[in-house]
Amino acid sequence: MNASCASLIVPTAAGVHLQKGIKIEAGSDVSVVVRQTYTDSESYRAIPDSKLGTEYVVGTYCSNGGSCQFAVIATQDRTSVNIILPNSAASTVTCVSGQPLNGQSQGSDFVVTLNELDVFYLENANDLSGTRIVANNPISVIVGGRDIPYPNGNVGMMVEQIPPISKWGTEFMIGPGPKNDAGDIIKIVTNTANTEVYIQGFSEFIIPKGASAIERRIDWGMNSIVRTSYPVMILQVVSISLYTTTAGTIQGTPSMVVVPSKSQRKVVQTDLYVSCVATASYAYVVAGTNDRTVSFGCAPSLQPLFPMTSEVKWCASATTNGMFTVAHTATFNAYAYCDPGELFLVNVEWTDHTGVQTFTCLNYCFNFLRVVNLFRSGI
Repeated sequence: MNASCASLIVPTAAGVHLQKGIKIEAGSDVSVVVRQTYTDSESYRAIPDSKLGTEYVVGTYCSNGGSCQFAVIATQDRTSVNIILPNSAASTVTCVSGQPLNGQSQGSDFVVTLNELDVFYLENANDLSGTRIVANNPISVIVGGRDIPYPNGNVGMMVEQIPPISKWGTEFMIGPGPKNDAGDIIKIVTNTANTEVYIQGFSEFIIPKGASAIERRIDWGMNSIVRTSYPVMILQVVSISLYTTTAGTIQGTPSMVVVPSKSQRKVVQTDLYVSCVATASYAYVVAGTNDRTVSFGCAPSLQPLFPMTSEVKWCASATTNGMFTVAHTATFNAYAYCDPGELFLVNVEWTDHTGVQTFTCLNYCFNFLRVVNLFRSGI
């Protein structure tokens, strides 16, 4: 099948566009942050080719309106990509040109063949979370959404590059977004059926299906710990209209970021540099509950955005280019936020996950619940 949906990742593109991916090669290590503009702007930290994979499960967010999207970019010629759409997809799936993808609908699978830098782009009015993507060569997968509602009748876009399944994890620390005191959304995407989940502040629960996703709201100003029995991917969504009663308390524009697992925290021996375009800059460090040796200092004349804890620390800069100093003996993840709505990773180590995580409390609690349910059913 020809890549009839190949296109730029920009939502306003039309028609078939081959070889519209961008390849960057450097003589030494660099970090690449991709910034896109639509009705607003959004950024993501690019994942190096050496950390890409061949198996992905998509996570998107368009629960309150707009369109969910994903794109697949080939790194080699003659890349065969098998895509299995979730049952939640609408009955008609459209290419970026607005034409339907012939013969493909919810729950179906199809194959596209891409050459290096070809981009296959798809969007749907319903959630595309749970879409499975398997290729014979490493690929890049970008997810997001357009026309996502936020207060005062505005709409925005979200975009993020997601890691392959091999880079997922089982333990996460999530810091609240800086602009939304109504809280953020986290989206947990599974690959394995019956994944047990513990979220700080929630009762433990099971996600019964593989290649599926659930959403939870986390409170502003509170750190959240997430642990799972099997590797998952977590996306954090900020500055969206969660409830009409809190619309007036939401600032900024929608943004989405991948939350790295604890095993993917990285040691950085230099200052963190955040560069924004015509906006103020913020930065924050997620160190983890046991890593209390991280000292995150704002550069001269910068002030903490809100009271810092030992696990999550924010700093704010009134300038577009902020310098944030980190002194530490532990590993951490760092994020940047460009006002009014670009949240992206500054540092992460995309290591492979090995083994299956087990938690005594989780296993005990769930086994107890299973016994209780069997007793109630008379078995």
